[in-house]
Amino acid sequence: TDVKCEGQAISYTTGVSGDGPFTYTWLLNGSSVGTNSATYTKTSVLTADSGRYIVTIQGSMACPALRDTIDIDVNKAPQIVTQPNGSSPVCLGNNIILTAAAVNQTALEWHKQGVGSLTQSGTSYTSSGSTTADAGNYFVIARAQPACSDVTSSLFNVVINIPAIIA
Repeated sequence: TDVKCEGQAISYTTGVSGDGPFTYTWLLNGSSVGTNSATYTKTSVLTADSGRYIVTIQGSMACPALRDTIDIDVNKAPQIVTQPNGSSPVCLGNNIILTAAAVNQTALEWHKQGVGSLTQSGTSYTSSGSTTADAGNYFVIARAQPACSDVTSSLFNVVINIPAIIA
């Protein structure tokens, strides 16, 4: 099975030898696609292009037709649908609560710029009892299905305010 991501190109060529000329019939899940060519190409696939491709090759003689098959799966690319947002500024000691959302991902991981991956994943990030070290830029990475690329969100800046104290 060949795995692709939506938007990628596919090109399959079947090889045949013998007495020609040859005619080629390309099918996807039993429906006709392609032209009378040894090569089937599509410049931008969709999930609807997943399935079994069969090419039937007929020579000029009355010999039986040949068949070749290939199976492909087309995955959707992840997409950030809600950029990270939440509480900021936050008073020192209060909780930081951030949210973000994505679709078509295998995981949604929270990161802090300059620190790397945080221990939480999913649509929300919570840090109890903020310290000045919690200030900074946060972002999420939507992890992709096979053949697709991960997607990184925009940055969300968390500011930690230090409350005034009576001296």
